[in-house]
Amino acid sequence: MIISHEHKFILFCNPKTGSTSLEKTLEKYQEGEEFNQGIRQFSNASSSSMLFPNKHIPPLLLKAWLPQEIWDSYFKFVFVRNPWDWVVSEWKYHFKPRQVGVNDLIHHPVATARYIKHHRRIKALNSKKSFTQDDINYLFAHLKQFFPVIPNASGLYQSNYVFDLNGDRLVDFVGRFETIQDDFAAIKDKLGLDISLPHLNSTKRDTYKSYFTEDSKQRVAELWERDIANFNYSFDA
Repeated sequence: MIISHEHKFILFCNPKTGSTSLEKTLEKYQEGEEFNQGIRQFSNASSSSMLFPNKHIPPLLLKAWLPQEIWDSYFKFVFVRNPWDWVVSEWKYHFKPRQVGVNDLIHHPVATARYIKHHRRIKALNSKKSFTQDDINYLFAHLKQFFPVIPNASGLYQSNYVFDLNGDRLVDFVGRFETIQDDFAAIKDKLGLDISLPHLNSTKRDTYKSYFTEDSKQRVAELWERDIANFNYSFDA
């Protein structure tokens, strides 16, 4: 999340939609760390684990922390992505094997031991080239359990970064990952910013369509129906 008081905008970082590039480009305008800190403290006090990564604070929760005049007057924007492509990106990110260092063993021995035990499974998940229905169900449950964006939400949806629980829109502009350069150009022109957007944190992989069977494609359509309908996506577009 980036808040600029000088330029009066708020960037919300929907995961796996180019948010690393967007945040890196706009970080020099960041003036909202005090709200990050407040929500971080709330999260730590409310749960043994973070309700969400600080980077990915959703609009509904930030709205509760910001003064009303700031919320009403600032330009709020976020990006979304084709749900099938987003699913592949989430899978590759969350089931990515990592190196275990000495600091992990010293400071997080239980978590590290658990990770080592499941390393082979994680590696096998990451190497998948085709998803089954069970794979899609597994990812949905994983994201819901470990990365709940909104407390009591039924799952991790991109829609949580655009709408509140009543379906009312919270942001002023919804860009698309597929047209991120053009949409960002429109945003920077509106805000009067002289910047360009790099492509950071990208992962080389096959096209998302190759990962799906008819059954797994349909399962994504069922589980993330809300995002598909809200943002008018289809498997091919």
